[in-house]
Amino acid sequence: MSPQQKQTLYTEVAKLIEAGFGINDAAEALLEAGQDSEVEKVLEALKSSLKEGRTITESFAEGPMELLEMEDSIISAGEKGGRLAVSFQQLAEYFELLADSRKEIRRGFIYPTILFHLAVLLSVIPFSLLDGGMGKEGSEIIRDFIVKIAICYGIAFLIFLGIRALLKKAPESATIDRLLGFIPLVGKARKNLALARFVKVYQGGIISGLSMHETVRMATVAAHSGMIMEAGRVLSATVKDGQLLGPVFQSHKVFPVAFSRAYVTAEKSGALDSDLNRWGKLFAKDAKSSAAMVTKLLPKAFYFLVVGYIAWKIISVYMGYFEGLNDMMENDF
Repeated sequence: MSPQQKQTLYTEVAKLIEAGFGINDAAEALLEAGQDSEVEKVLEALKSSLKEGRTITESFAEGPMELLEMEDSIISAGEKGGRLAVSFQQLAEYFELLADSRKEIRRGFIYPTILFHLAVLLSVIPFSLLDGGMGKEGSEIIRDFIVKIAICYGIAFLIFLGIRALLKKAPESATIDRLLGFIPLVGKARKNLALARFVKVYQGGIISGLSMHETVRMATVAAHSGMIMEAGRVLSATVKDGQLLGPVFQSHKVFPVAFSRAYVTAEKSGALDSDLNRWGKLFAKDAKSSAAMVTKLLPKAFYFLVVGYIAWKIISVYMGYFEGLNDMMENDF
């Protein structure tokens, strides 16, 4: 399912549960209202699993919708603490952020992509026109264009596979996660998203009455960040020792200084619930802002690279043309 479909599903379920519907009745009401085919499959599987006696968390996890670890953790925390409406609303807000970010990225890259194909085409046409053999120019241009586009797509695909491999390892490797954080704009967006996931699940565990050990475990896994996972191991050990967690947050640079300081005071005053709610919204807002910046600047950077390439090709063609004229004039005289 797409982030947009998940956002819609979780929003509707949260609304119905808040209105007093049970999860099974909520699923039935959504099916009667009509849904996309993928959402209908999820709801039908949910109803079927609930009838077989499975928990809500198990029913979602075993259904056709692939759950992120964060989704499983938040639903589980909400179910255990009787705060399902809050949990589903948290998920709706998160997937709304993802859906908006992806939409902006697609929209921002439409024009640069068109320019890229034009640049590849221009890289073929000028040199062909200078050859003088007009009889086979059309076929040569098409052939060269297809070959160059295929090579560019191949390189782009290899880069994509490399990035995806790194992203898969980042949740387990603090080193790789830290390296990805150095990528301009993208690194900041990833970190804010990871912090937003961590805080949302952490808050969900607290308001659901889960033990601090379970809350820390769920939050660090859901964050999908090697650096936060590294800090999480220290947090878990500190919880077992019965110590306050504030100093641990302060000792790990992955957590912003302002957040760590606020956690220390909230932990001592017993205001973690409200404070984490505030920070969760702040990190989500920062993540959305970072993602928006990426969608604005990356397409622009790509645009200027393509325009620069086109300008260089045009200038090189004219330079070659004038050099040819100079050679002809030198030969004539």
